[in-house]
Amino acid sequence: MGNCVYRFHKTHHSLEKDTAHSREDAKLPDSVILHVQGDGHDDLDSDTVWEKRLPENYQQILTKMVSPANFSSKKQIYNSLCESFLIENGTKRIWLDKSTGKIGCMLSAKALDITWGNDTRYWRWVSRDDSKFEQVAELVLVWWFEVWRRIECTLLSPNTQYIVSFVVKIDKTEVPSYPSPFVFSLKTPNGDLIESARFLDDLEKPVEKHGGLKMTPVTYGENGWIEFVVGEFSLEDDEDNDDTKDIDVSMKNTSSCIKSGIFIDGVKIVPKKLSANE
Repeated sequence: MGNCVYRFHKTHHSLEKDTAHSREDAKLPDSVILHVQGDGHDDLDSDTVWEKRLPENYQQILTKMVSPANFSSKKQIYNSLCESFLIENGTKRIWLDKSTGKIGCMLSAKALDITWGNDTRYWRWVSRDDSKFEQVAELVLVWWFEVWRRIECTLLSPNTQYIVSFVVKIDKTEVPSYPSPFVFSLKTPNGDLIESARFLDDLEKPVEKHGGLKMTPVTYGENGWIEFVVGEFSLEDDEDNDDTKDIDVSMKNTSSCIKSGIFIDGVKIVPKKLSANE
């Protein structure tokens, strides 16, 4: 059987980023290998085997790549999707999470709404080697800090629990002392509102006295980036109503004090990994 060539688009920048984030060649789980070896009909490198590992909407995802790329097999598509690539004019990175088989994504700061974000007196757009995007938002100085976005989740996997986080870096030498914490919020597809708060000048400082909000959980990523976990939502399979796949996220502090020394990389949406007893 001759090899087919699948043609899609990828920019020079995304190729550099994907190379930097390359991973080892993806492997099928033992259950699939045993099945293939047992029936003796399918080659492990065949398109038939690897298409079963791809999400149902993978062709739709590939059409959103930012410039052409050639794929000679479904295995190559799978490996590329697991490594992640840029879509939608480079403002979103999307990938297939191998441990869950579900789609994850991250919106860049450029894809978010930032109050005064286009005014260089308050915000700068800078390149950083430790970002997954061409530019991040650097806060110069503001009193009214607000970053928000309504996000369409139509490319994500249905019937999946997702975790939403703001990816932020804090310059300790520039962050002043804040009298009130930053408030993080998530409005889920079914209308539930989840709110929490965290001080950025002192991540261990209690927040309960400020509106009775719980402390926003954090996880520490690579190169000093901090993920502020806004909340979780369940994405149901409702093909007739795309509105049920929208979420609203925000990060806000409008107290009358100067804010500075904050970098925004974007908003990450990842499938929740279930424990063995879930």
